[in-house]
Amino acid sequence: MKDFWSTIFASWKRTCITLFKILVPVSIIVKVLQMTGWIEYVAVFFDPMMRLLGLPGEMSLVLASAVFGNVYSGLLTFFSIETAVPLTTAQVTIVFAAILVAHNFLVEVAVTYKAGFRIIPMVLLRLVMAVLMGLFLKYFYLLTGWLQEPARLIVAPMAGQASLWLWAWGEVKKYVVIAAVILLLIAFLEVLKRTGVMDKFTQWIRPAVRLIGMNECIIPTTLIGLTLGLAYGGALIIEESKRPDVRQRDVAYSLFLMAIYHSLIEDTMLMVAMGGHWSGIIVLRTIFAFFMTWLFIRLTRRWSDEKMEKWITVHPKQPVLE
Repeated sequence: MKDFWSTIFASWKRTCITLFKILVPVSIIVKVLQMTGWIEYVAVFFDPMMRLLGLPGEMSLVLASAVFGNVYSGLLTFFSIETAVPLTTAQVTIVFAAILVAHNFLVEVAVTYKAGFRIIPMVLLRLVMAVLMGLFLKYFYLLTGWLQEPARLIVAPMAGQASLWLWAWGEVKKYVVIAAVILLLIAFLEVLKRTGVMDKFTQWIRPAVRLIGMNECIIPTTLIGLTLGLAYGGALIIEESKRPDVRQRDVAYSLFLMAIYHSLIEDTMLMVAMGGHWSGIIVLRTIFAFFMTWLFIRLTRRWSDEKMEKWITVHPKQPVLE
């Protein structure tokens, strides 16, 4: 039991230290944008894309924070912005799903590049997939009339007109709540690992990965990325891509799926805990990711190796930036 808690608190400490390095500057930047009125200009500039997803223009800052930071910075920006009209549960789910697809580019795109997926195609892939995911959820919820009630968030955005003292106190309370949620999630994840539930989940998802047409040799490593995150799976994929019996197109297929659908346990639980609905964060996101990967494999499996290298792949031993 002592080992259990020491493992949890060590992981929680590392996560919180990394998180707070992002939380404070992001909070200050968002507050400055609100006080100076620049956030309105940002909202107008990105309004067409946000309207396409049925979201207020301010939500563009949330996705930008996630892209250049990570999931946590995207969430903090989300909770630092107060929109004129309260968001519905469907809209919150759309925002969170987009974050799950497009985040932490500086780290994760570098990992996929080292493994053999070109930088520009990977960046475009994740941005386009974030928008398509949002559209998919938007029309699903509109057609079904589901989740159109005002969202109940675990952390409420602070009013834009609050004094600096009240704003600062509100930010501190947000940090405490988010840190507590992270602690619970890490403990839950550790329980899943130690009880073997994680292994059972891996076995359950294996047939789905095989069904979309991925090569058997790359499936075990892909499953690690899907369950634990792109950094873990990507590191192993980098090594796998150097094996003579692994084709670069199989690596690309694995990275395609992992890029838009990874860290299924930790990040998924975090988004649901913070107010995203399970239907979009878990079910519809899963359907979308596997369908798009299946479609990508079907569209490119007849491509020659030369064509794949021109547009998608790059050998990790001979990296090319174009």
